[in-house]
Amino acid sequence: AVARGSWRGSWRDQLRLAREHGRQVMRAVNAVPSAAASLLRDWRPDLIVFDPFLLCYWPAFHRDGVAAVALSTKPLLDSDPLVPPYTSSVVPGTSLGARTRVALATVLCQLRYARYVALSALRGLVFGCSARRVLRRLSYLTGFALEEQWLRRPVSFDFCLRGVPELVLSAHEFELPRAKPLRSGVHYLGPCVALARPEAAWSWQSIEWRRYLVLCSIGTVRLGRDRGSMRFLRRVIDAFADDPDF
Repeated sequence: AVARGSWRGSWRDQLRLAREHGRQVMRAVNAVPSAAASLLRDWRPDLIVFDPFLLCYWPAFHRDGVAAVALSTKPLLDSDPLVPPYTSSVVPGTSLGARTRVALATVLCQLRYARYVALSALRGLVFGCSARRVLRRLSYLTGFALEEQWLRRPVSFDFCLRGVPELVLSAHEFELPRAKPLRSGVHYLGPCVALARPEAAWSWQSIEWRRYLVLCSIGTVRLGRDRGSMRFLRRVIDAFADDPDF
């Protein structure tokens, strides 16, 4: 009985602390517009370039008329019947079966996003704070038309706004073929490679050289250790296994 009462007390204390932290975060949001105005006043930028994970702060800057762009470090998540979400390991194609797999992958991505939205709403009710509440509060304080500008993508961290052009840090040729044209406001910058970056020691002599070399980099969305990533890598290897030029 003592242990049970102690557990209940600890649970209540943790909930109380979490709620207090949520209130502190929401109070801190109130100071963001003035902090943004101070930055603009001190630096007077002609253009603000947003990291894709920080675009949610744009509402705090929009009133001053400064132009802004957002960088995209990943394939675009604009819906298309030929292109699966980049969080999926589905291999696209033009056949009916391939289109069906892409459609199912898109539905699964949307269901996961719906789950995130529901959990975010629950978190807001329980703790008084969530990422979506922060965004809506900041938009309200600055008069930003969030519902008109928000281009909802079914991945929680992939935030996109209609009024902010998107600069894709890759060549358009690397995009998968699409059935629908891309929306306006998307610009491909071409290859963006830091040629002078420090590289780990690597011996190219360790590779059995043939006519072509295939480099397959999954990136940070898939770290290469889950079953989907391993299955994808095996498919890439199998695709070239019988060709002596690779």
